[in-house]
Amino acid sequence: MVVLGTLEWSETLPGWIGKWHTAWHGAAHAWGVKGVNCDAAFRDIVSEAVVLAARRRPSD
Repeated sequence: MVVLGTLEWSETLPGWIGKWHTAWHGAAHAWGVKGVNCDAAFRDIVSEAVVLAARRRPSD
């Protein structure tokens, strides 16, 4: 699985804003997080990727 996205610092929140997207089994998925530290942003991207990877294909 390849996950693409951005991670930007926001002075106004303050915190990181992460936006991620991927395609898995032919379906597009997008998610994100706001106002968190860098560790929480990393956990967010990894945890959602793991959830997607654990899903079965619709034909299975």
